[in-house]
Amino acid sequence: EGDPEKEIVKWAEEMHLDLIAIGSHGENGLRSLVMGSVSRKVTNHARQPVLIVRVQHEGMLSREAA
Repeated sequence: EGDPEKEIVKWAEEMHLDLIAIGSHGENGLRSLVMGSVSRKVTNHARQPVLIVRVQHEGMLSREAA
C-alpha cells in the first residue's frame, strides 16, 4: 500500500540492499511529467544505486518472436 516509489525505497532500506533494479517503459516528455515516473522517483530518493532496465513494448516482442 502507498506510493510505489516510497515503498520501494523503504523496502530497500529495510532489506539492506546494495542495488535496486527497476523496469521502465521509457516514457518521456509531457506524458512523463504528467504521470510521473516511478523509476525516476526511486532514483532521486534511494541511497543505493538504481539500475533502470528499459522494458520492451508488447508489439516489439511479438515481432521479434515471429
